[in-house]
Amino acid sequence: MIAPAARLRVQARLELVERAWNGREPAWVLEEALGDEELTVRERAAAAAADVLEPQRLVELISNPANLSGRAAAMVALRRAGERSLMALASGVRGGDQHTAIFCLQVLGRIRSPLALEVLREAAQSSDVLLVQTAIEALGHQKDTEAVGLILEAIDKGPWLAFSAILALGEIGDPRAVSRLEELRARDPMLAETIDQALERICPKRRADA
Repeated sequence: MIAPAARLRVQARLELVERAWNGREPAWVLEEALGDEELTVRERAAAAAADVLEPQRLVELISNPANLSGRAAAMVALRRAGERSLMALASGVRGGDQHTAIFCLQVLGRIRSPLALEVLREAAQSSDVLLVQTAIEALGHQKDTEAVGLILEAIDKGPWLAFSAILALGEIGDPRAVSRLEELRARDPMLAETIDQALERICPKRRADA
């Protein structure tokens, strides 16, 4: 149960967020609220920030390691901003440090857009394994059938990438991946369970016939 004093504080912070959303308080109020200790305040601030803050500023906020809750809320704001945030996210992937690029890729995986897919496919061909892994996972969330070839190529680039690639192929559900997955299953028993799960998602009839 929230103490009365704490409840009043939360209410005051929420009212401040609303005022900033309506232009009656400066934008930095929302930036502070994104890192508030109360989830309710952070969620409301993210909704407001999606409308009010510049996407590039939100990308700068997610690159700051000092406030993890603020980073998460800024990512929510970028996702809610949708197409308005795409150029800033693309710049964060292409020109940012590794951590910023990873967080931007995660957000792009939740925004339906040709540009988002373009950036994700590009990152899936990076020389940075962590970027490739994040991009593959995001392409799986997007169910991008055009990325199936890229994802299949990643299977032979190490066990972690193989694991992420298999899961992504299962999410996408494209039958073109079946023969490659069956081949991999035959030669790598350690991945068999994950491959079986992916194949069941691609071909639901397999479970019924099992």
